[in-house]
Amino acid sequence: MLVCSRCAGIYAGIALAACLPIIGGLQRHGTVLVLLAGSLMALDVFTQDLGLHAPLHITRLSTGLLVGWSAAAYTLSLICGKRVAAEPL
Repeated sequence: MLVCSRCAGIYAGIALAACLPIIGGLQRHGTVLVLLAGSLMALDVFTQDLGLHAPLHITRLSTGLLVGWSAAAYTLSLICGKRVAAEPL
């Protein structure tokens, strides 16, 4: 692969966000979702670096996918929400 599993997951998550954006109810909690996803990824990185578990590609891919999707979907929902609110009636 040209990129690591975690980076591939992030890129795939960003692409997935264009197809599956965060719906209105989750937009309120988008910041929490992004922070939670980032925390899970950081926990995976730290536990792997400390030697507590082997580097598993599925774990790297899934945490990257979650971070990429949550960050991009939340950002897109904010952009689209502001654009819709700014349109005149």
